[in-house]
Amino acid sequence: MNNHRFNPGDAPEWLARVFSEQIENQKTGLLVGINEDDCAVLDLGGELLVITSDILNSWPICLEYGLGSQSTLGHLVVTASLSDLIGSGAKPIGLLITIAMPKESSWSNFENTMLGVKEACAAYGVPLVGGDTKLADVFHISCTAIGHANSREELFLKSAAVAGDDLWISSSPGRCHAAVMALSHGLTELSDWSSEVIIKPTLDRNRSAELAASGLAHGGTDVSDGLATDLHDMCKSSKVGAIIHAHDIPILPEVASVAKALGVPGWVPTLGIGGDYTFLVTAPESSRPRMDEMGFHRIGTMTENPVIYLRISDTVIYPLDDVGHSDFLRRTFADEVVELSRRFESWGNAE
Repeated sequence: MNNHRFNPGDAPEWLARVFSEQIENQKTGLLVGINEDDCAVLDLGGELLVITSDILNSWPICLEYGLGSQSTLGHLVVTASLSDLIGSGAKPIGLLITIAMPKESSWSNFENTMLGVKEACAAYGVPLVGGDTKLADVFHISCTAIGHANSREELFLKSAAVAGDDLWISSSPGRCHAAVMALSHGLTELSDWSSEVIIKPTLDRNRSAELAASGLAHGGTDVSDGLATDLHDMCKSSKVGAIIHAHDIPILPEVASVAKALGVPGWVPTLGIGGDYTFLVTAPESSRPRMDEMGFHRIGTMTENPVIYLRISDTVIYPLDDVGHSDFLRRTFADEVVELSRRFESWGNAE
């Protein structure tokens, strides 16, 4: 029996190894499975079924800062699960919610949580089609999102990035990281913006649908744990590397204001803890005019060398570690933000 401490990050590789023979023997039509992407992809004979599942963090940022309400938790779990589909190019068609309420819970707690789910379903235009409800010792909520694609060409999966591709991002990252920085340091002029960013993240679903229809993209992943961490995951799955150009990363004015107030470069928050639900994609150089037209931002290049670098000037380039949010570290989001900001501070001084 292996009694070492459980680390969620080690689970996908173990699961892929343990279940691989079973999956092969069942001839399921599985195109993408365990440890290959955030979503499973099955060929149903002409149409592709894309499925993903997400559990709400046991202590999400909104609870850490006393923001939102019980309905916020329902909204967040839907957003997190749909983000996986949108970051792969699949069209969402339905949701399943599993919720376990503590035995002492009031009906209103359950009701408000599910009304948050309903609000998110209405906002994203995706119906709730089923799920399960139980009593338990602690609160738990998870969401399974079901999507489809007409062909493999519509999808941009984590294992499909190609060396030589451009690296693009769908919108400005770093919002959640900057919001935590602002709240932690008492930047009251940004408190309303910070609260909104944390309790009501948005999804780039229209941009995803347009890109899927174009068939231009190769690889892709949503940015839910942080740009650096999620890029590392994509590069590992695709067996490639990347060079990110720090000053090509799009930065919102609010993110720039937080960074300036705390004396760090504006790109620092963009690499951190995630929670923004943008997505990364790779596409060939020939697609640049169309990618620009769709509103994507080119931030780097995929390489054969399986190392990720951050270029912060013409003469300064650093290897970019796998940094971002990790449940295994069992730290608060505020502590993670402080640690990441310190790590990159010296890099900014080299600009």
